[in-house]
Amino acid sequence: MNDAAAPDDAPLPDAEMPVPALSDPKTLAQVLALREAIGARQLVRIGYRAQLADAESPPPAAQGSDPAVAEAGDGGEWTLRPLGCFEWSDRWALAAWSVAPEGFHTLQVERIESLTLLDERFDDEPGRTLADHQRALGMEMSERDSATDA
Repeated sequence: MNDAAAPDDAPLPDAEMPVPALSDPKTLAQVLALREAIGARQLVRIGYRAQLADAESPPPAAQGSDPAVAEAGDGGEWTLRPLGCFEWSDRWALAAWSVAPEGFHTLQVERIESLTLLDERFDDEPGRTLADHQRALGMEMSERDSATDA
């Protein structure tokens, strides 16, 4: 990943980090807006598409192999605490805490159909930070590795 985990009490670096050139202007605008929300600790509401259109799907060998986008979740509208936005394997991923239902999600920015920055702000809470998300993702990947080794 391009971004390193920030200590829980440190400002998140996303809003200040350069964004590589993106050919899709919508994805670029979303990445910039998400980074603004991350820096301001601002809730967002997204409309999310559960599946990419066939033309946008990664090759079969890449599907499900990228831990940053492995948890696509269900489509629909979600209110999220955006925690980090990362470039991973030529795709952008959003690490977030979902307000309802509660839980961590890693979402492909390309699947976000609508994005609204809400007025409501959030404070870091134990168990709901970027570092917690990364720990949970690491445990999930370790469990998957253990299951495939068995």
